[in-house]
Amino acid sequence: MRLSFLAPTANETTLNLGPLALIAPLLEQLQLAALIDQHLPPDPQREFSHGTVLSLLAAARLSAPQALLRVPQWASDSAAEHLWGIPADKLNDDRLGRALDAFFTQRHSILAAVTLRALELTELSLQRLHFDTTEVTFCGV
Repeated sequence: MRLSFLAPTANETTLNLGPLALIAPLLEQLQLAALIDQHLPPDPQREFSHGTVLSLLAAARLSAPQALLRVPQWASDSAAEHLWGIPADKLNDDRLGRALDAFFTQRHSILAAVTLRALELTELSLQRLHFDTTEVTFCGV
């Protein structure tokens, strides 16, 4: 008798998600990519939106902080390229830099929108949270 959950069959692939098993659903629940895309104009020449690229970059920073030029290898090793649907070879440091440049112009409105979404999800109010777009700090019991 073969227990199917113990080993993949010949045509299956096993991916080790590591910390992405927690980070990816959190970023999805926050709707991070969509919130970023609401604030940044779409570029018809780009294959992937800034929001999708920056959401993946946020996951990289949360799970294994490293230089931008190492993000493609991380995406391949961690299965992030499968979770976000972006091939690792499309995540060069130029592409990541362009997304960060676009983010910079709207960073305060994006951070405010993400904070508002987090407040909605946690059912907290700004009465219990000091809101500063340069830092988000939770205080109290």
